[in-house]
Amino acid sequence: MSSYPGNRSEFADLWQLIKHGDKQALGILFKETNNRMFNYGYKIIEDNDLIKDAIQDVFVTIWRRHTHLADVASVPAYLFVALKMRLYRLIQNEVRKSEKAIDLKQEENIFILSEEEIQIGYEADIKKRKILAKAINKLPPQKREVVYLFFYNGMDYDEISEIMDLDIKTVRNYMSMAIKKIRNVFNVEGEFFTR
Repeated sequence: MSSYPGNRSEFADLWQLIKHGDKQALGILFKETNNRMFNYGYKIIEDNDLIKDAIQDVFVTIWRRHTHLADVASVPAYLFVALKMRLYRLIQNEVRKSEKAIDLKQEENIFILSEEEIQIGYEADIKKRKILAKAINKLPPQKREVVYLFFYNGMDYDEISEIMDLDIKTVRNYMSMAIKKIRNVFNVEGEFFTR
């Protein structure tokens, strides 16, 4: 289970095991999703400790409530939503406790992709990565998030819809508009944008 696409049934199986009290299944789920959850959280706020705390809280809550967990359509989407909600709660608590501003990214800086995250292929050179990163980062924040979730986390439109609390038609429109804008800036073959 090294990436999300094609592993929905494996995640669903782990979820069922967790619901029945299998602590080892919880550990496997944590191991398989921790890095992607961290990367997703880092797109929201650049605070490693806060992100790690939020991820830990999500899994502790899952374990505490394992006998009452509902079936979910997508375990990764559920985890991303839970992480996002937990992060925002932790941020609010930190602001209240410290009465100082938390380094929450401004909306226009959420989901900025680095050149290192851009993977066109083995033959991709640095210039192509820079152009593509620039094209993606010119998109509005929600469209960047759709691109990030779709291409870099292997989420489908249903999962993205759940994570972003948007209807599927809006997610499809955002993706279509994002690809058009990216193609305008970076002229690549159409098959790059298909999976």
